[in-house]
Amino acid sequence: MMVPMVGWAITGVVFFIKPGYAGAYEILNPKTYPLESDYSISMDDLWEEVRVIKSILGVHVLARSNGDYWNLNPGTLEPSEIPDKQRLKLLFEDAVSRNSARYGAIERIENLTAYTSTGIEVELNWDRLTFNQQGFDRKIIDSLYRIHYLQWTPWSAVNQLMGFVGLLLLMALMVFGVRIYFSGRGAVNNSCD
Repeated sequence: MMVPMVGWAITGVVFFIKPGYAGAYEILNPKTYPLESDYSISMDDLWEEVRVIKSILGVHVLARSNGDYWNLNPGTLEPSEIPDKQRLKLLFEDAVSRNSARYGAIERIENLTAYTSTGIEVELNWDRLTFNQQGFDRKIIDSLYRIHYLQWTPWSAVNQLMGFVGLLLLMALMVFGVRIYFSGRGAVNNSCD
Protein backbone atom coordinates (compact mmCIF):
# COMPACT_ATOMS: atom_id res chain seq x y z
CA MET A 1 0.00 0.00 0.00
CA MET A 2 2.97 2.27 0.64
CA VAL A 3 4.25 2.30 -2.97
CA PRO A 4 1.01 3.63 -4.54
CA MET A 5 0.60 6.16 -1.70
CA VAL A 6 4.11 7.56 -2.16
CA GLY A 7 3.67 7.58 -5.95
CA TRP A 8 0.30 9.30 -5.62
CA ALA A 9 1.67 11.94 -3.22
CA ILE A 10 4.73 12.79 -5.33
CA THR A 11 2.81 12.93 -8.60
CA GLY A 12 0.04 14.91 -6.88
CA VAL A 13 2.57 17.60 -5.94
CA VAL A 14 3.79 17.72 -9.56
CA PHE A 15 0.21 18.04 -10.84
CA PHE A 16 -0.48 20.80 -8.31
CA ILE A 17 2.63 22.86 -9.14
CA LYS A 18 2.61 21.96 -12.89
CA PRO A 19 6.25 22.62 -13.71
CA GLY A 20 6.94 22.62 -17.43
CA TYR A 21 3.30 22.19 -18.45
CA ALA A 22 3.21 25.36 -20.57
CA GLY A 23 5.82 24.08 -22.99
CA ALA A 24 4.93 20.41 -22.82
CA TYR A 25 1.30 21.01 -23.75
CA GLU A 26 1.71 24.13 -25.86
CA ILE A 27 -0.85 24.28 -28.64
CA LEU A 28 1.01 24.83 -31.87
CA ASN A 29 -1.00 26.37 -34.69
CA PRO A 30 0.02 27.31 -38.20
CA LYS A 31 0.90 30.96 -38.57
CA THR A 32 -1.88 32.67 -40.50
CA TYR A 33 -1.76 35.69 -42.76
CA PRO A 34 -4.40 38.18 -43.92
CA LEU A 35 -6.52 37.11 -46.86
CA GLU A 36 -5.92 39.35 -49.84
CA SER A 37 -9.38 38.99 -51.34
CA ASP A 38 -12.88 38.09 -50.20
CA TYR A 39 -13.54 34.37 -50.43
CA SER A 40 -17.20 33.54 -50.54
CA ILE A 41 -17.55 29.79 -50.21
CA SER A 42 -21.08 28.45 -50.37
CA MET A 43 -21.89 26.14 -47.50
CA ASP A 44 -22.66 22.73 -48.86
CA ASP A 45 -25.53 21.06 -47.00
CA LEU A 46 -23.09 18.35 -45.92
CA TRP A 47 -20.64 20.74 -44.27
CA GLU A 48 -21.08 21.68 -40.63
CA GLU A 49 -18.18 24.12 -40.60
CA VAL A 50 -16.10 25.89 -43.22
CA ARG A 51 -13.10 28.15 -42.54
CA VAL A 52 -10.87 29.96 -44.98
CA ILE A 53 -7.33 30.70 -43.82
CA LYS A 54 -4.04 31.64 -45.41
CA SER A 55 -0.80 29.98 -44.35
CA ILE A 56 2.69 30.41 -45.77
CA LEU A 57 1.64 27.81 -48.38
CA GLY A 58 -1.38 29.80 -49.55
CA VAL A 59 -5.14 29.74 -49.01
CA HIS A 60 -6.85 26.70 -47.45
CA VAL A 61 -10.54 25.93 -47.18
CA LEU A 62 -10.96 23.78 -44.07
CA ALA A 63 -14.28 21.94 -43.95
CA ARG A 64 -15.87 19.57 -41.44
CA SER A 65 -18.83 17.22 -41.74
CA ASN A 66 -19.89 14.21 -39.65
CA GLY A 67 -16.55 14.09 -37.86
CA ASP A 68 -14.53 14.14 -41.09
CA TYR A 69 -12.20 17.00 -41.99
CA TRP A 70 -10.91 18.20 -45.34
CA ASN A 71 -8.25 20.65 -46.44
CA LEU A 72 -9.73 21.81 -49.74
CA ASN A 73 -8.30 23.67 -52.69
CA PRO A 74 -10.07 27.08 -52.73
CA GLY A 75 -10.41 27.09 -56.53
CA THR A 76 -11.85 23.61 -57.04
CA LEU A 77 -13.07 22.66 -53.53
CA GLU A 78 -11.39 19.31 -54.10
CA PRO A 79 -9.12 17.88 -51.39
CA SER A 80 -5.69 19.52 -51.47
CA GLU A 81 -2.75 17.23 -52.00
CA ILE A 82 -0.14 16.99 -49.28
CA PRO A 83 2.77 19.26 -50.25
CA ASP A 84 6.27 17.99 -50.98
CA LYS A 85 8.93 17.98 -48.24
CA GLN A 86 10.30 21.42 -49.12
CA ARG A 87 6.89 23.06 -48.81
CA LEU A 88 6.09 21.05 -45.67
CA LYS A 89 9.35 22.29 -44.17
CA LEU A 90 8.24 25.89 -44.85
CA LEU A 91 4.96 25.23 -43.03
CA PHE A 92 6.70 23.59 -40.05
CA GLU A 93 9.37 26.31 -39.82
CA ASP A 94 6.74 29.04 -39.95
CA ALA A 95 4.73 27.42 -37.14
CA VAL A 96 7.67 26.76 -34.80
CA SER A 97 9.21 30.20 -35.37
CA ARG A 98 6.97 31.63 -32.62
CA ASN A 99 8.89 29.68 -29.98
CA SER A 100 12.37 29.00 -31.32
CA ALA A 101 13.74 28.42 -27.80
CA ARG A 102 11.55 25.31 -27.47
CA TYR A 103 11.64 24.02 -31.03
CA GLY A 104 14.99 25.11 -32.45
CA ALA A 105 15.38 24.27 -36.13
CA ILE A 106 13.68 21.61 -38.23
CA GLU A 107 16.28 18.90 -38.82
CA ARG A 108 14.30 16.39 -40.86
CA ILE A 109 10.79 15.49 -41.98
CA GLU A 110 9.42 11.97 -42.25
CA ASN A 111 5.90 11.62 -43.62
CA LEU A 112 3.99 14.37 -41.78
CA THR A 113 6.28 14.55 -38.72
CA ALA A 114 9.08 17.08 -38.27
CA TYR A 115 11.97 16.42 -35.90
CA THR A 116 13.61 19.47 -34.36
CA SER A 117 17.10 20.18 -33.09
CA THR A 118 15.75 20.34 -29.51
CA GLY A 119 14.26 16.83 -29.64
CA ILE A 120 10.65 17.87 -30.20
CA GLU A 121 8.49 15.90 -32.63
CA VAL A 122 5.87 17.98 -34.44
CA GLU A 123 3.16 16.05 -36.25
CA LEU A 124 0.93 17.68 -38.86
CA ASN A 125 -2.70 16.75 -39.45
CA TRP A 126 -3.03 18.00 -43.03
CA ASP A 127 -6.82 17.71 -43.25
CA ARG A 128 -7.32 19.84 -40.12
CA LEU A 129 -4.17 21.92 -40.66
CA THR A 130 -3.23 21.43 -37.01
CA PHE A 131 -0.04 20.38 -35.24
CA ASN A 132 0.63 18.09 -32.28
CA GLN A 133 4.00 18.54 -30.59
CA GLN A 134 5.67 16.25 -28.09
CA GLY A 135 9.01 16.40 -26.38
CA PHE A 136 10.78 14.62 -23.55
CA ASP A 137 9.04 16.84 -20.98
CA ARG A 138 5.60 15.74 -22.14
CA LYS A 139 6.64 12.07 -22.08
CA ILE A 140 7.73 12.48 -18.44
CA ILE A 141 4.48 14.21 -17.45
CA ASP A 142 2.44 11.52 -19.23
CA SER A 143 4.41 8.84 -17.34
CA LEU A 144 3.70 10.60 -14.05
CA TYR A 145 0.01 10.66 -14.99
CA ARG A 146 0.05 6.88 -15.52
CA ILE A 147 1.78 6.40 -12.16
CA HIS A 148 -0.73 8.67 -10.39
CA TYR A 149 -3.74 6.84 -11.81
CA LEU A 150 -2.24 3.35 -11.31
CA GLN A 151 -1.94 2.70 -15.04
CA TRP A 152 1.14 0.57 -14.54
CA THR A 153 0.49 -2.12 -17.13
CA PRO A 154 -0.44 -2.05 -20.84
CA TRP A 155 -3.73 -3.83 -20.03
CA SER A 156 -6.62 -1.54 -19.10
CA ALA A 157 -8.55 -4.30 -17.26
CA VAL A 158 -5.55 -4.96 -14.99
CA ASN A 159 -5.10 -1.21 -14.41
CA GLN A 160 -8.77 -0.83 -13.46
CA LEU A 161 -8.52 -3.78 -11.09
CA MET A 162 -5.39 -2.26 -9.50
CA GLY A 163 -7.20 1.07 -9.11
CA PHE A 164 -10.22 -0.59 -7.53
CA VAL A 165 -8.09 -2.65 -5.13
CA GLY A 166 -6.03 0.44 -4.32
CA LEU A 167 -9.16 2.43 -3.45
CA LEU A 168 -10.46 -0.44 -1.29
CA LEU A 169 -7.15 -0.62 0.58
CA LEU A 170 -7.16 3.16 1.02
CA MET A 171 -10.70 3.01 2.45
CA ALA A 172 -9.67 0.16 4.78
CA LEU A 173 -6.65 2.18 5.92
CA MET A 174 -8.91 5.15 6.64
CA VAL A 175 -11.40 3.01 8.62
CA PHE A 176 -8.60 1.45 10.69
CA GLY A 177 -7.07 4.89 11.29
CA VAL A 178 -10.38 6.29 12.54
CA ARG A 179 -10.91 3.24 14.80
CA ILE A 180 -7.41 3.58 16.25
CA TYR A 181 -7.94 7.31 16.81
CA PHE A 182 -11.20 6.84 18.69
CA SER A 183 -9.99 3.79 20.65
CA GLY A 184 -6.93 5.79 21.67
CA ARG A 185 -9.10 8.72 22.81
CA GLY A 186 -11.14 6.36 24.97
CA ALA A 187 -7.97 5.02 26.58
CA VAL A 188 -6.76 8.57 27.28
CA ASN A 189 -10.14 9.57 28.78
CA ASN A 190 -10.20 6.45 30.99
CA SER A 191 -6.69 7.14 32.27
CA CYS A 192 -7.69 10.68 33.25
CA ASP A 193 -10.56 9.43 35.40
